[in-house]
Amino acid sequence: MKAKLIALAAMAVSGAAMAQSSVTVYGIADVFVGSVKNETGLNTTPVKTSNSVVNSGGLSSSRLGFKGTEDLGGGLQAKFQIETSVKFDAPEASKLGDREAWVGLAGNFGEVQLGSPNNAYDDVHDMSESGFKSIFSAMDNVFVTNKAGTEAENGIKYITPNFGGFEAAVSYSFGENKTPTTKADSILALSVKYKTGPFAVALGHFQHKDAVAAANASIFKVGPAGNNQKSTATNLNATYDFGVAKLKGTVANGKVTTDALPDLKINEYEIGVDVPVTSALAVSVGYGQSKQKTAGVLTSKNTGYGVTALYTLSKRTNVYVGLANDSTKNGAGVKTAKDTQYGVGIRHTF
Repeated sequence: MKAKLIALAAMAVSGAAMAQSSVTVYGIADVFVGSVKNETGLNTTPVKTSNSVVNSGGLSSSRLGFKGTEDLGGGLQAKFQIETSVKFDAPEASKLGDREAWVGLAGNFGEVQLGSPNNAYDDVHDMSESGFKSIFSAMDNVFVTNKAGTEAENGIKYITPNFGGFEAAVSYSFGENKTPTTKADSILALSVKYKTGPFAVALGHFQHKDAVAAANASIFKVGPAGNNQKSTATNLNATYDFGVAKLKGTVANGKVTTDALPDLKINEYEIGVDVPVTSALAVSVGYGQSKQKTAGVLTSKNTGYGVTALYTLSKRTNVYVGLANDSTKNGAGVKTAKDTQYGVGIRHTF
């Protein structure tokens, strides 16, 4: 009898411990079949390439993740998350945690994350993106500031509690590459968002400092490649859900400065609308534009549109079809390049 009581007590203690701690395995499996067509040199010697493709991550980037929490008492929690990219079309060796990897504490004070979390700018910059945030959105194919990166390696991030719909975050990444003659790189990101009823708005700011710029110019992959480079981006977006349609809008600007070289300035916008056709079918349409100026002179203009249809098969499985088209003009207004892609795919979340 005593042995049974001891066993029952042990099971009760074990059950209580399990209730205070949890680990979740989750992920997204997303693959589409389609076509990608690129046209360059349209103002000189046109070169056209077209490929039929089976690619991973049409609607959402495919991934595998682990996250967990432990109740420490007094409203305090220990938390962690590890998320890794997965290529379902051509599996390859992955860097564990390449999307984000962090450990932290959460409580009434908010949340602190240490490691390589998503930076605060990445949390909000695409909240109003059309195309259900797919690769078929105008923003994904036109915006330059989207290339600000998602991680804040060697970083720390703080997220405030939610105050009546308001929430803010700040993240800072230490470059850890300081030398006797150069400063370390750094990434600072800030965000604030507000949601009430059908209305949502978000503001994000990103700043990257690089003592010796890489050969690929700025972190945006455009602009001058000089010493003491500073790249900044600011993004304001909003949505309003009317029920019969959800309107979306985003404006963004960026700037790249270096020693003794002309500044590059970037101005961008996207407008879009999501329309629920039936309880299972929704369609999203968007149009975007990006202008780049050097020393105040227009050097490049990108425009594009995207159309995506999403059909829900179940709570975790969707099928989709998307089309995106974008083109580039030089400062004289002459078209120099054009890209077209379309695809049909399936996304399963778990």
